[in-house]
Amino acid sequence: MNIIIKEIHKKDKSAIKSLIAKNKYNPYANLGFYRDVDRLNNYYYELFFAGRNIKVLSAIHRNEIVGLLTFSISKWDSEVFGMKMAKLGYITAIGNYAVELAVKSKLIDNAIKHLRKQNTKHLLIRVASNDFSSIHALENNGFKIMDNLLTFILRERRIIFPEVERWFKVKKITKGELESAGDILTNSNFVGHYFVDPMIPVLKAKRMYRKWLEDKYEHPKDSDILVAKRRNKIVGCSFFSFNNLLKKYTGLETLHRGLIAVDPSAKGCSIALINAQIKRRKNLDFAEFETQTYNYGMMDIIQRLNMRLIRSRYTFHKVIK
Repeated sequence: MNIIIKEIHKKDKSAIKSLIAKNKYNPYANLGFYRDVDRLNNYYYELFFAGRNIKVLSAIHRNEIVGLLTFSISKWDSEVFGMKMAKLGYITAIGNYAVELAVKSKLIDNAIKHLRKQNTKHLLIRVASNDFSSIHALENNGFKIMDNLLTFILRERRIIFPEVERWFKVKKITKGELESAGDILTNSNFVGHYFVDPMIPVLKAKRMYRKWLEDKYEHPKDSDILVAKRRNKIVGCSFFSFNNLLKKYTGLETLHRGLIAVDPSAKGCSIALINAQIKRRKNLDFAEFETQTYNYGMMDIIQRLNMRLIRSRYTFHKVIK
């Protein structure tokens, strides 16, 4: 199969949207309560292709675009970890498994060559857990799996287990509370994908969460950071953002991809933080939560709250030599 890889301009919307429409792994595509495919496709284009620093590679076979891959340098991550890091973003191809595998492998290989010339040392990508052609193309190119991230939604706008409201005082974080909240984040029992990467020292991974918290406080940009106190001591911290891009194209009001960290002794604190975030929103369509498959504490809460699983993704890393 003769595949030609070319960089295309992200403003070539017709070609890009044609492949977006054929990608069965698009996020939110399986939301049973929202079925406007055209609006979702516009959302995908803006989310994955309209960024300022996004590069788009196309795979061409017999004068037809049969695959796309986006990539970009991760400036924030590069500064925090002290090496040039990048992300592969949207990846898709059309055809049977063998064709998809060949197209995606060539796209990934070309992106790596491009990034190696820029002295990039580390690559990250997330793909759907059932996107086997992408998974195998990544493995063939030396990527290693780092975690399995599950996304759940809660549609009911209700206070859960009201009794926990009496146990904790939940409020917006202040500058003087950043250090204590940072301790909760860095010492919590969840383990992110950077912690299991042997190239990244654990201390740098922990520092990343503290830096991330400080930056979100200084530049909130449609997000909330809440802390939970018990006997005037911070025992929990949560961060949620608003997916304003999804709202722009679909009208859906959401809490988006939250992070919750609590002191192990503060039973019920996670639920108190979730309640507080839900109470702060009006006309909420759904709240979205992400956790790793091995975060059994959060998985227990998710099952108790009867949340609905909408997405499962693997995180892959690669060291570029």
